[in-house]
Amino acid sequence: MILHRLTVLGRVLLGLIWSIGLVMGGAYLMRIGPVQLRTLAPGTVVTFGLASIAAGQFIFMVIVADRIFPAAWTKGVAVCEWVTAATLALLMGISAMFYVLA
Repeated sequence: MILHRLTVLGRVLLGLIWSIGLVMGGAYLMRIGPVQLRTLAPGTVVTFGLASIAAGQFIFMVIVADRIFPAAWTKGVAVCEWVTAATLALLMGISAMFYVLA
């Protein structure tokens, strides 16, 4: 039982660090990226930043929140995760379009 709790704790901490890294990286890209990355169009860098933030939110919901709150309302959780995943897919598609067309 203790090993199971330690495993869950390790996964939660790893997911938390991963999601914070994605969100902070996306915020950095949105704030500093258009100025420092002049080889890419500003719209490309901003959409990459937004996609990174959406990915961090998705990782947090799937890895961290699902483990901390296992008895949450299943349909509500599924809707939130699907909406975030669809937003992430849309932003990645827009980012790829900007990158190819730039």
